Amino acid sequence: MEFRQSTEEDLKFVEKYSLYPSSGKVISDQIDFIYTLDHGDYILGVGGFRLITDSTAWAWIDLTEYVGSHLVMTLRVIKEYMEIFCRDHHIRRLQAWVERGFTEGLRTVRHAGFVEEYMMHDFLGKGRDAIMFVKYFDGE
Repeated sequence: MEFRQSTEEDLKFVEKYSLYPSSGKVISDQIDFIYTLDHGDYILGVGGFRLITDSTAWAWIDLTEYVGSHLVMTLRVIKEYMEIFCRDHHIRRLQAWVERGFTEGLRTVRHAGFVEEYMMHDFLGKGRDAIMFVKYFDGE
């Protein structure tokens, strides 16, 4: 026995001969969606989504120092696009994590409508905890 990188043919084979074919597994052609928000000659931030299941995804953003006076509008645009993305991809549960103690990050996810779910001890390495946040959508 050996582990190797899977191929598309491997996935098709398992789909055809699955031990539990009625489990409802959905394999998407794309799992990462990355976007850039620019304003004129500079980038305000990048962010994206990573599909975990057919109804759950991670969300992330990284803002630049150029956000400045555009912060409120930037966060509004990000929040609106999150809703559009989740509707278009039938996402019901959107997750995000923030390192414990990162005040600006905590404020940002809460502003976007996420709620704290639980603490993930040592998530970012020994002694570096993160908080899991979640936001629910109707998937439609």
